[in-house]
Amino acid sequence: MLSGIKNAVPKVSMRAINKTLTGVRTDAVEEISNIITPTKKIIRSTISLHKATLYKLSASVVSFGRPLPLLHYLAKPTKKGVSVKIKRAGKRKLFNHAWIGSPSPGGKAHTRVLIRRVSPPHRTKASSKLPWKRMQKAGLIPKAARLPLDALAGPRVADIFSNDAVFDAVSKKAWPRLKKNFDHEIDYELSRHK
Repeated sequence: MLSGIKNAVPKVSMRAINKTLTGVRTDAVEEISNIITPTKKIIRSTISLHKATLYKLSASVVSFGRPLPLLHYLAKPTKKGVSVKIKRAGKRKLFNHAWIGSPSPGGKAHTRVLIRRVSPPHRTKASSKLPWKRMQKAGLIPKAARLPLDALAGPRVADIFSNDAVFDAVSKKAWPRLKKNFDHEIDYELSRHK
């Protein structure tokens, strides 16, 4: 069919593969968002596409990046600390003495779930009602205990994507989509050369 048309096979293959790639990313985002709680927009930002060319007919969907900040896992401040929900099927977990804020005076762009690396000292009956600053002034806490701060993070999207169940579900949807796109691109190429 396509043998009489110059470069038809690589063109058809490239277009079909690249069209399939965007659908595979959508399926991956959907499967991952069924497991963990960050928004689809956050998950999509960690997945990149390496598209096929006429001379390199291979493509890939790659997930990259560091662990996502706990703020993206439905973080909610409470009286005791910060509560987060990492997995959709799981329960909320409380991080005692944590709070939502910026580790530096940089503003809202770097808001994270923070915790002091040195945990607060055990409170006695006398100091149980004193806030942190008053305890420090009273000499119950050294000044160095306020810093450093640690920003808490959850699992990486890449680790969830490499999970066998997620990978198999995405692969099962990819092959029929690729066949459908190949058939469509062949019909399109033939219609251009009638």
